[in-house]
Amino acid sequence: MQIRTAVFLTLLLMIGDSLAAGRDGPDLELVCPCTLEAASSSSTISSFGVINRGSSATGELALAAYAHSDRDYFASSTSEYLGQLAISPSLSANTQINKTAYQTSLNQPSNGTYHITFLLLEDGSVSDRTLMSEQVSFGDVASRAFSDLYFTTDPSISIAGSTLTLNVPGIGNSGSSNQTVEVLLTATENQDFFAGPFVTIGPYDGVSQV
Repeated sequence: MQIRTAVFLTLLLMIGDSLAAGRDGPDLELVCPCTLEAASSSSTISSFGVINRGSSATGELALAAYAHSDRDYFASSTSEYLGQLAISPSLSANTQINKTAYQTSLNQPSNGTYHITFLLLEDGSVSDRTLMSEQVSFGDVASRAFSDLYFTTDPSISIAGSTLTLNVPGIGNSGSSNQTVEVLLTATENQDFFAGPFVTIGPYDGVSQV
């Protein structure tokens, strides 16, 4: 009887420790609901927060987003990388970043409707993962991003006689370092810039670094 009592008490203590450690969640995690919506053809707006319950500062934080066909990210037959956002070089102990909307570049996936999974990265390693509650549909777009740079809204042009007016929106950078920017206006035979020849009409000198 004494042996059984000792084992039973030990199990209770182990269960109590486990519940206490997980009651408030992990030390570093996303503050949700987390959402993603279109901002322009080459960018999205992601809303989320981050909390650090740990006793020490974190490493560099970033958020990566993936689109996948099945609800379960790991079981999905199709998974496409949407992009990554640099959040902060570090987050102090016992502090949090309140839920905020961030605009970031979009790596446009194939046309279709997808589930969206967010990965919270610390120094490149996954610290937390969450699934967006609603699916998102992607279709044909006017522009695409191939790096951390993106147009905040879609650019446009108008032609009146021999005068061409180019409306260039803001340019954003979702990366962690500044980048040199060169904007060129080109004319192409195909909708896809890389599918055929093009002619450079002229450069836009309104911005040089983001």
